[in-house]
Amino acid sequence: MGFDKIDIQLIKFVLLAFFIAWCFWIPIYFQVLPTSLIPLGFLGPITSATMLTFISSGKKGLAELYSGLTRVKVKPIWFLAIFLPAVLTTLTHFIFSIFFEYNELTDIPTILINYLIISLFLVLEEVGWRGYALPRLLNSRSALKSSLILGLIWALWHFPFWTISPIEGAPEPFYIFYITGTLGAIAMAIILTWIFNNTRKSILFATLCHASFNATIGAITFDKTVAIYHNLIFVVLSIIASISLILVFGAKDLRQN
Repeated sequence: MGFDKIDIQLIKFVLLAFFIAWCFWIPIYFQVLPTSLIPLGFLGPITSATMLTFISSGKKGLAELYSGLTRVKVKPIWFLAIFLPAVLTTLTHFIFSIFFEYNELTDIPTILINYLIISLFLVLEEVGWRGYALPRLLNSRSALKSSLILGLIWALWHFPFWTISPIEGAPEPFYIFYITGTLGAIAMAIILTWIFNNTRKSILFATLCHASFNATIGAITFDKTVAIYHNLIFVVLSIIASISLILVFGAKDLRQN
């Protein structure tokens, strides 16, 4: 397939999102910049999407892009479906606790507060990844192929961020966590595409779904020497969930008939 205008715009978006984020995260890793600047890297996707949309489509394009944050008229079932990642993390914690000891369990009020804060923060990512990139991928590809491509890009974008805070004390080589992180990101991308396509392309619902993972994955603390097993359990469960969604809703559009 040749590079059409949409593909070029997508490439520009990815390069700019990477550039902005990595301009912070790589210097932070080498201790050139303070770790307090880590959050600025997450401005990459939303800044890239906003700039490119304004250049190509002006204010009208921006209004259309950001309208995804106010799209809430969906079937009630999708207000529950956005918590699928939280279900997966809860199952992960439960299975992990059968085989390994954990130190502390975060209380529910704290998790809920974290969920609200993280949801606001993740808008910076989702306006770019789901609001800008995903629709362009879906224009000429199936939902599954689009998710696989976006999931891989999404994972690569995170690599410097994951490197800044390695899991100290883990006996495994750190590249193992790159592998599990990439597999998890691809599975999550499929889940988020499923949410996005079934909620009238709502960036808000994609954000809330994404946040349900971030707010709950750290609900228990444990010895870092067994962190890889916790990661593997989640990855396996998320892959099972994503494959189930593909089988039930179809790889073409992951949408309810």
